[in-house]
Amino acid sequence: MMVLQIGVLLLSFLIIGQAQAQEASQMNMEILKEQVKTNKKLLVANNMNLTDEEAKNFWLLYDGYQKELEQINQRLFTTIKSYANAYNAGKGEISNDIAKKILADALAADESEVKLRASYAAKLEKCCLPRRLLDICRSK
Repeated sequence: MMVLQIGVLLLSFLIIGQAQAQEASQMNMEILKEQVKTNKKLLVANNMNLTDEEAKNFWLLYDGYQKELEQINQRLFTTIKSYANAYNAGKGEISNDIAKKILADALAADESEVKLRASYAAKLEKCCLPRRLLDICRSK
């Protein structure tokens, strides 16, 4: 009886330990993701010679774009997970119907990203793009 209790206790510790490790791994991934976002923003900031007025407008657009892009990337991630789940469930094979749906989802996410880029290109053009293009042309 005592051996069974010890076994249950050890199993409980292993399960709790695994859950904590997964939680820590998820937290580390979130921290890394935030660091990448911050570094990306710093890289953009260091390479843009924005006036104060341009910066005010640009960073509002940048943040909005990044937020919408993250939603699209989340859709794509979900599609990739769907593919992986279907692949694993089918032991390496996926039905044509499922493959078509996954492909349609992936293409829809790509199309959404292209539309997002086009809409923000138009917004940037009004904000600060013409001056940026002139600066680039002058520097060559």
